[in-house]
Parts: sequence; C-alpha cells; structure tokens
Amino acid sequence: MTLNCAAIPSALFESELFGHERGAFTGAHMQKVGRLELANRGTMFLDEVGDLPLELQPKLLRAIQERAYERVGSARTRNVDVRLVRATNRDLEEMMAERQFRCDLYYRLNVFPIRIPPLRERREDIPLLVRYFAQKHAHRMRKHIETVSAVTMQKLMCWHWQETCANWRT
Repeated sequence: MTLNCAAIPSALFESELFGHERGAFTGAHMQKVGRLELANRGTMFLDEVGDLPLELQPKLLRAIQERAYERVGSARTRNVDVRLVRATNRDLEEMMAERQFRCDLYYRLNVFPIRIPPLRERREDIPLLVRYFAQKHAHRMRKHIETVSAVTMQKLMCWHWQETCANWRT
C-alpha cells in the first residue's frame, strides 16, 4: 500500500490514512476504510513523509506505538499490524530542529535507515539509468533504440543534477 503524503490535502489526510465513518463530516455519505487498515498485515510505503501535516503526526505516532487507531467519527479502536517504509527528499533532522517534524515520530520511522545518494553524487549510474529508461519507453512506444549518442550521454553526465525540480528549467 502506498500513501503519497505530498499529494493529499491536509484536510483529507486523516480520513485517507485512518478512514472515516458515514456522517463523520459533510460529504461523508458512506463509510471509508483507510489506507492503514488496507495495509494491515502488510507493508505501507509513506512517500514524501516530510510533507505529513504536523497536526497528524501525533496520530500516526500513536498508531505506530500502540498498533491502534480510530477512524474519523468513530470511538471504536481498531488494531493494526503494519510495517512502515518511508521516503522523503527533505532533511527531517533539519525539520525537527525547526519544529516542523516530531522527534519521536522521526525515531519511530528511522529504525533502519537506508540513504540513497542523489544522482549528482553517483554519476556512474547515469548511463545505466539512461539505457534502462530508453529501453522501457522504447518498448512501450513500440520503437527500437539501439543506443543513445555519446554527445547526449556526455551532456547528461555533465548536467548539474539540482536538488529541486524548479532547477530543471535552468
């Protein structure tokens, strides 16, 4: 189960994660099972966890610690057994220092950290990635791509792979 924390408006986040009961709020015409419940006895991937709204962090922390939660609009506690995997492009330690991310939640989510260096720190992977994506998209478009020109590959190898998407235009 995947949950992209950056793609869900904060007003809907709690309902998306924990689910809600019918009539819990305006527009809740039916009961909804949350992603946490759907991932029960499995793995849930929290993508862009650095964008998790601060007001929801204690509720997620409780669900992790107690293995229990309540749907929005319900007093019934539900048990959950889920393994969480998280990813982010943000510096969570810096966010903790700025009180934008809870320390206790960070330590609960950071049990087995795996750091993947950004592409600018592993340029030797660029030719492999170019070949992989060229072949993948060629197959999808029913085209045949023998090779990527040396000039194009050199431009990609020399590109300043920036931290933010806004730099793609430069």
